[in-house]
Amino acid sequence: MTDVLLINDNQSVRFHKKMWHITELNLAKCYDFEINIDTGMIVAHLKHTYKQCIYEFIRLSFKNFSEAHSETERRNRFYEKIESVYSTLEQDMNALMVQKLPYYNQLYSHQKEGIMFGSMRRAIFLAYEMRLGKSITAASLSRIFNVRRTVIICPAIAKWGWYRDLTSTWGFNELYFTMLDSTKSKSFTALQERFVIVNFDILKKFDKHICSDDVGHFIIDEAHRIKNRASDRSKVIQDIVDRYPNAKITFLSGTPVANRFNDLFNYFKLAKHPLGDSYKKFTDEYTIKTASRGGERVTGAKNISDLKMKMLNFMIVKRMDECFDMPEDVVSKYTFDFDDYREEYDAIIEEMVAAKESSALSVRSNLHSLNIITCKSKLKGIIEAIEEILTETKKIVVFGSYKEPLAALEQYFGSRCVKVDGSTASFDRDGYKRKFWDDDNVEVFLGNYQAAGEALDLSCSNDVFCINFPFTPRELNQALFRCKHPEKKGHIRRHYTFAKGSIDEYIYDIIASKEKDINQLVAGGKEVIEKDNIEEILINKLLNKVPEEKESKPVYESVKRNDSPESDVMMEAIERNERNGNMIFTPPPDL
Repeated sequence: MTDVLLINDNQSVRFHKKMWHITELNLAKCYDFEINIDTGMIVAHLKHTYKQCIYEFIRLSFKNFSEAHSETERRNRFYEKIESVYSTLEQDMNALMVQKLPYYNQLYSHQKEGIMFGSMRRAIFLAYEMRLGKSITAASLSRIFNVRRTVIICPAIAKWGWYRDLTSTWGFNELYFTMLDSTKSKSFTALQERFVIVNFDILKKFDKHICSDDVGHFIIDEAHRIKNRASDRSKVIQDIVDRYPNAKITFLSGTPVANRFNDLFNYFKLAKHPLGDSYKKFTDEYTIKTASRGGERVTGAKNISDLKMKMLNFMIVKRMDECFDMPEDVVSKYTFDFDDYREEYDAIIEEMVAAKESSALSVRSNLHSLNIITCKSKLKGIIEAIEEILTETKKIVVFGSYKEPLAALEQYFGSRCVKVDGSTASFDRDGYKRKFWDDDNVEVFLGNYQAAGEALDLSCSNDVFCINFPFTPRELNQALFRCKHPEKKGHIRRHYTFAKGSIDEYIYDIIASKEKDINQLVAGGKEVIEKDNIEEILINKLLNKVPEEKESKPVYESVKRNDSPESDVMMEAIERNERNGNMIFTPPPDL
C-alpha cells in the first residue's frame, strides 16, 4: 500500500510506503525530509521545502499517482492544496519582508524569491548571475530573522563594495559594521556590531575576533573561491563554520562551477548536505575520471539530471536574461598579424615539440609564455582600436591577464586611465572604480581578469575590450559582466582580439565549448559531458599546428551576435572602416 496525504494543520506532507527504494530515500535525505523506516513514513515540511522538490519526489516515488488517468481527480485536489499552502507561505513571507525591509519596494521579484528560498533552509546557494543583486538578497535574510551578528566573507576587492552598497544604497546603519583589513588603518570596529566584513585571505589572522561572539549567519561571497576542499582558505572556513552549527550559511556566486563538476563538492560539505558526505562517492556518481601520471583526475560529468534534482532544495539559479529583458551583446573581433613576434612564438612551439616529457608546471609556463607573446604582438593594433572606440564613446573597460601588456597600456594612456591588478590594495581598487565613474578625464579602466573581474561595478561603460583570453569561461564572463546592469537599455559591446594563427584562436574555441558544457548543469541538456583538461587540449592543438603564412597588414573583423541591431554609432564605425578597406564580416561567434 502506498499513500500521499496532505496535513493542513502543520503544513506538511506525509508519504507512506511499506518499502522504499534506496534512490527514493537518498532524494528524501537531500530534501531534508523526516524518514522513519520502521513505519514507512516520510514527512516533508512545506515551509522548509522548495515547492519543486515536492513535485520531483512524487514523480520519482509515486509514478501511478503522478501519471495515471484514473488518479487525475485525486491528483488535482492534492496539487490544489499544495499550491494553496505555498501561496499562504509566500503571502506570510511578503508581509514579513514589508515589515522588516524598508527597501522592500526597491527589490526585484527574483530577489524576493531568493529571500523566500533562503527562509526555508539553514544553508542555501544563490547562484545568481552577476549584476542580479545577490548581496542585498543575502543581507536581507539577516534582517528578516533578526540575526544578531552576520559574518560576510568575500574577496578583498569586494569588501568596500559591500560596506558602501549596504549603507549608502540600502540604508543599513553604518554603526553596525566592522571592517577587518590587513592594514590596520583600513580596519574599524562597530559600536554595535551586527555585520563583520572580512576577506578570505585574512580569515585566520582575525579568527579570534570573528569567533569572539555568536554568529547567526555566514555569507560567503564569490564562493567559487573555496571550491578546492584541500585549500587553506577552505579549511579555515570549515573550522569557523563548524563552531556555529545553527548559523545560516548563504553561498553566493554567479559561477558555482568554475571548471569541473567536482567544484560543487565543497559547498555540500560545508553545508552538511548529504551530497557532501563523501568526495569519492560524489565523484564516482557524478564525474568522469581519467587516469594520469599523477593519479585520477576529473575530466567530465555524468548523471547531471539526478544531480540537479538533488540540489533543488539547496541551490537556486537565476540568469540575467530570465530576470530582465536585456539587449543582446554586440561582438567585435579584431585580428592582427604577429609582426616581429612570430619567430619568438614559433621557438617556444619548437621547444615544446622537442621535449618528450614536460611537467605540468612547465606546460603551464609555456602556455602563459605563448599567451604573453601573442598579447604583446597585438599592442600596437590594440591601442589603435581603443583610440578609435574612444572617438565614439566616453569610457572603455580593458581586461588582460598579464602585467607587462597592461603596464604598456598604462604608460601609453597615462592620466587618461586607472589600472587594477594584483598589486593594487583592496581599498584603492574601489577608489579607482569610483574615479573611473566620476572623472570625465579618465576614459580607460585597465583591469587584470582575476584582480578586477569580481565585485567592481563598471557599468558606466558599454565597451569591454579583451586584449587576451583567460583559460576559463568564468574569468571571461566575470569580466564581461562588470559593464552589465539590469537598468541599462543599451547594448554591451564586446571587443575580442586575435593574433592570426595563434593560441588566441584555440583558447576562444575551447572556453566557448567548455562554457556550454558547464551550463548543462543549470540549463539542461546532455546527460554525459566529457571534456579533457584545457591545457592538454591546447597542447594537442598547438603541436599539431602548421604555421600559417604571414600577411602584410592587420585585418580587423567585426561581427554581430545573434543578429542584434547595431547602434547608430556602431554602424557608422563599421561603414567608416569598411570604406578604409580594413574590415570584413564573418559569421557570429558561438560564445
